Amino acid sequence: MTTSVAKGYVEQAGESIDAAGDALRRGNIATATREAQLTVELAVKASLYEVGVEPPRDHDIHVFLLRHRTALPPAWQRKVGEWAEAMGELSLLRARAWYGDPREGRTAREMFSDREETERLVEMARSVYRSVQSFLRKQ
Repeated sequence: MTTSVAKGYVEQAGESIDAAGDALRRGNIATATREAQLTVELAVKASLYEVGVEPPRDHDIHVFLLRHRTALPPAWQRKVGEWAEAMGELSLLRARAWYGDPREGRTAREMFSDREETERLVEMARSVYRSVQSFLRKQ
């Protein structure tokens, strides 16, 4: 049975992936990147809460996820590498997607302009979200 915390996190992840798609359609690449990162963070944390593992209150928990993969059901364990890779990659972009680089005088919108790359990131986040959502439905 899905815990209320896991369910809440996966619902928020669904809202974030929708927001990422909307931002991408509007051409706001930085916002799409931020929302993709948030989608992965929330979805992965939902999977951990579902099995009784409380994740750290941090944005990048891919190492934590890898360390706790054996707590997850076997079907989920097969996805952990994909989830960790997505989380690690998006977490590296998170701060710049929010704040840009004030030292260089560049905003997030100025720093993020590669639409194709962002489409890939959003699709990667969507894949993580869908797999977690699917697994939770089966619980």
